[in-house]
Amino acid sequence: MNVILISEGGAISQGMLSQFSLRGRQMQLVSADRLSELDPARLGDACVVDTGFVSGITAPAMSEPELVSLIEARQKFYARCGEVGARLVLLSDGRVFDGMADSPHAENSVPMPVSDVGEQLRRLEDVLLVTAPGALVLRTSALISTQGDDFLGRCLAAFREGRNLSLDHAVSACPTALPDLARVVSAIVDQLSCGASCAGIYHYTSSGQSTAYEFAEVVYAFASQLLDLPISEEQALAVCDGGEGWHPLVPMMRCDGVLFDFGIKQLPWRSYLPKMIKALCEELAK
Repeated sequence: MNVILISEGGAISQGMLSQFSLRGRQMQLVSADRLSELDPARLGDACVVDTGFVSGITAPAMSEPELVSLIEARQKFYARCGEVGARLVLLSDGRVFDGMADSPHAENSVPMPVSDVGEQLRRLEDVLLVTAPGALVLRTSALISTQGDDFLGRCLAAFREGRNLSLDHAVSACPTALPDLARVVSAIVDQLSCGASCAGIYHYTSSGQSTAYEFAEVVYAFASQLLDLPISEEQALAVCDGGEGWHPLVPMMRCDGVLFDFGIKQLPWRSYLPKMIKALCEELAK
């Protein structure tokens, strides 16, 4: 089965390409504005992974005309995929629940977004599931990577520069290591390529809740083993009401479906941090 990744580049595409390369499976990267150029023959035996609006950083919401144009183009493409039998996987995230107080949210919970990005995610999910009923939506959480301006990179930069971080210690989230998400997407594609008929909505986050402050504590502990940091942990970190929290803040979700239907277990985000921090420290030291 061919694998086609719809992405504009960045950390997610590189993480996915790296994981699929390790598995010996080639992946074709295609930007959204080039979808009409895809070879129908290649599309007919493909699993298409659409990264949608998911990003490792906080991206601004699209304007309504931009969103309508994108959704119309995706609807046409999803219909093409359905006509030739291609499998579709859309990455989304838990911001579709950011208008709901109770959590964690199950896969069958009805979305109620209040943020602009959460509403965009919901609308794109709806278009996919209506246009291609056999498609799959995979919602995730705030992503942690070794590239881009996400929370992990900002923490390490502050520690190296001797800056204090004032952080929230009240609101928990489930940070998700990008290599872990790539592992899950790869496993899902492997099973779809073997004929698995799973469809609908699934959730995946790395296991382990954490406030921004707790996460930064762990990052400091690992980084201090690799770098000669100019300030102590007590100087580097402070709890502050209204301090920096998770960006984006993604409500917590239950992840039962991927285990029951695909046999995929959640792994702790902490297990990914040593290798990720080492890679970032080596890059920062250049």
